[in-house]
Amino acid sequence: ELVLSGRRDASPRHQNLQALYDWSHRLLPPREQRVLARLSVFSGDLTLAAAQAVAGDSDEDRQSIVGIIASLTEKSLVQVCPGQCSTKYRLLETARAYAAQKLCESGEASEIARRHSLFYTPGGDRTDHRGAAHGDTMPSRIADCATGL
Repeated sequence: ELVLSGRRDASPRHQNLQALYDWSHRLLPPREQRVLARLSVFSGDLTLAAAQAVAGDSDEDRQSIVGIIASLTEKSLVQVCPGQCSTKYRLLETARAYAAQKLCESGEASEIARRHSLFYTPGGDRTDHRGAAHGDTMPSRIADCATGL
């Protein structure tokens, strides 16, 4: 559980991070909830192309990922990391841990970890060559979580 100590007389959503993220998550439309959970497989920066390949289910759906990431950015659940050549995105570690928990609960963890792996595999469906070579072990931990459910 994500714990944050605070005032005991604070509203429940401000008493710990788990409650705060639960409250924020309930406010998201279902599609944004799914994309946020799916983005949890990325440790560190991700490109829009990577997000589309991993979080999208179809070509049409992949196009909607851009707007969903913009919405999640406006809600401070995804951070923008401007670069010299392109804009990248990332989840804060606390948001990522919460989203990974939701991904495990969804039953999609193995499939999303597979997509992530495919995206970063030479010859796979990718345009960005970072990821697993940069120590990204979250997909394997999520796959382990999925087998434990």
